[in-house]
Amino acid sequence: MTIPHDAYDTDEQAPAPRRSWLPRFSVYAGVWLLVLLFVVVLFYDRSLHSVRSGELGVRWSRFGGTRLGVVYREGLRVIPPWDQLFIYNVRQQEMNDSITVLAKNGLPLRIRYSARFMPAPGYLAKLHQQFGPEYREILLRPEVVAGIRRVMGNHTPEEIYSRDEEWLNSEVMSSIRQEIAQYPVKLEKVLLKELRLTADLEDAINDKLVSEQNALSYEFRLRREEDEAKRKAIEARGVRSFEALSGISILRWRGLQATEALATSPNAKVIVIGGGRDNLPLLLNGTN
Repeated sequence: MTIPHDAYDTDEQAPAPRRSWLPRFSVYAGVWLLVLLFVVVLFYDRSLHSVRSGELGVRWSRFGGTRLGVVYREGLRVIPPWDQLFIYNVRQQEMNDSITVLAKNGLPLRIRYSARFMPAPGYLAKLHQQFGPEYREILLRPEVVAGIRRVMGNHTPEEIYSRDEEWLNSEVMSSIRQEIAQYPVKLEKVLLKELRLTADLEDAINDKLVSEQNALSYEFRLRREEDEAKRKAIEARGVRSFEALSGISILRWRGLQATEALATSPNAKVIVIGGGRDNLPLLLNGTN
């Protein structure tokens, strides 16, 4: 029997071995892992946000705008990378500045002030929507300066210098609070730390105040002397009436009163009587 030649050609007839799928999967997984790592690195700062102590966050959504009524509290917060988280300091803060204002008569005043404030946490999203993170410069500083200008513009430098410091601070606070009451900001205190005129004006005002005080003191002394003169006139009229009714001079009456007081004292004494009708008895202390 003849065996075909191709029956012994095993190299050509045997099936090819199957390749493993694991290497191909490893390549694909590595590529996707690199892409994912790139995306995480790219959007890390936009997705992960740390809200520290004393801070609150307001979220702005690209598809919905500012999320009103929602604030992000302390901790690590994750948001979509296409949104933004604005972080606000909600502790009490202080703002210092120096400004020049005009008094009622047009004279310039140099004022250094300090304002303590904080945003209202419950209305933080509304504050962000209306003014944004720069609310201090956009809203607060102009209102404080305007309030100081209003108060100082109603008084002359003499009135301002003669007023109590607490009174000025209180009037400035009242003026500013009326204007910012509608906004989500709490103004705790406004302090006028320094108020200065030019050196010549300060000296002139001080001299005027001293002169006014001297004039008031002189008027007081005049009124006091007038009152004393009235009192003496009334006393003289009373003396004349007494002498007319009693027939005794006021000097003799005073002498009788003094003699009576000495006579009733508990000390031992010697009484010498004589010297005429109009003379008073002489009393001597018996121990001397």
